[in-house]
Amino acid sequence: MKKLCLKCCNLALGGSRYCKDHMPEKTRTTQQEKEYRKMKNRIYTSKKWKKLRQIVFERDMFTCRFCGAKAEEVHHIVSIYEDESKAFKKDNLMAICRDCHIEFHRKEKQKQMRD
Repeated sequence: MKKLCLKCCNLALGGSRYCKDHMPEKTRTTQQEKEYRKMKNRIYTSKKWKKLRQIVFERDMFTCRFCGAKAEEVHHIVSIYEDESKAFKKDNLMAICRDCHIEFHRKEKQKQMRD
């Protein structure tokens, strides 16, 4: 599965969370990153999420809302990082293919870096 660099959203090296330009010498995880990872894990491993994910795929007919390809992932329109309370809201979710999902987050990260 493709992963994005946590710093710039380019494709990460295999087995890493960073691209070659941002690979840290020593991996240090901040408390905020640890809490965010815990939250993500709690949401994405829950039965509620798995059931809701299937409902969203069926609602969107297993089709990516951006390009029309087969949807493989469910995307939060308002990210759980921004507002955890919207994690399980159907109107905040959309089916999306992996390539569009990666591109979407890459553009968002670049936009944040400019602001």
